[in-house]
Amino acid sequence: MANWRQKVVDWDHNNADWGGQSQIEKALKDAQSNIANLSLYGKGGCLLDLGSNIGEFAKKASENFDEVFCYEVHPLSYEVSLQRLKHKQNVSIKNLAVWKEAGKELFASTPENSTGVTVREKKFYPNRKEGYYKSVKSVSFNSLMVEHDPRVIKIDIEGCEYEILPDANFNGNLQYVSVEFHQPFVSPSRIEFFESCLNNFNRQNFEILNDVDLTPRKLLYFIIIFQRKGV
Repeated sequence: MANWRQKVVDWDHNNADWGGQSQIEKALKDAQSNIANLSLYGKGGCLLDLGSNIGEFAKKASENFDEVFCYEVHPLSYEVSLQRLKHKQNVSIKNLAVWKEAGKELFASTPENSTGVTVREKKFYPNRKEGYYKSVKSVSFNSLMVEHDPRVIKIDIEGCEYEILPDANFNGNLQYVSVEFHQPFVSPSRIEFFESCLNNFNRQNFEILNDVDLTPRKLLYFIIIFQRKGV
């Protein structure tokens, strides 16, 4: 049997396990930071889970919300989440990339030994062997605002937040948005995108709820929770 590196590169849906149960356990652990914030949002209404991974956050959120709509582009994580959440009648999962445009063909790649996935318009590593990239279709963030009218959104889409949030149009019913920002200070251009995201939230009457240090520094990611003023 091929080792885990080969399995991930070849997108072997039947056998790939990201290196074994340890990666599933890591994904479960990584979900805990978002799960810990569920008590802030109250109960009822719709939650939109963008980058739902293997479904651990959605599983817990389904206990507090009337409906949970999940979007996960990684084909392996998507398949695992279908099995893990099949008894949750109020959870729906789609294997689509959330982007600024709908119907666009994108390229999804997975970091080796990870349940997460990165989506780009072009192949970032064009010399990777055949099968490393998976062609995926996009759904637009703004269309999801109209379709689902969420009260709460959780976003963990491995850097694609910088594609959608600067020009996002939030629905009127929205109260909270939790965003995991990835490497916001890695470059001047990334800082500019990050600031554009923050400015858009401010324009649409959202403020930062949690205690977060916005000083430029080296870090991989952090979560910001936005709350609509007056909620």
